[in-house]
Amino acid sequence: MENAPAQHILFQADPNMTQQFRQVREHIHQQIKGCVHRKIRVQTINGCTYEGVLMNVEGGMLFLSVPAAPSMSRAYNPYYNNVILPLVLFELLVIVLLM
Repeated sequence: MENAPAQHILFQADPNMTQQFRQVREHIHQQIKGCVHRKIRVQTINGCTYEGVLMNVEGGMLFLSVPAAPSMSRAYNPYYNNVILPLVLFELLVIVLLM
């Protein structure tokens, strides 16, 4: 590997921080795994708020089914125009179960 390009690490997480992230991720999974297929609202660290149906939580990601922009379709199919929005769990400030 004499011709391998030089590498410069831009970021490397502290091992203690990595363990804490794993614990937070597991805690979030435990809190919301029973809410799959239920309506929730989430708020991100950037201030964006989304409402939709929780489809799955896997590997640090939350998958939210949200309505797409209205279209000119005349056929009635409430799930046809939904979009699955993947959200990173560590960017979420609040997750609320809606009744």
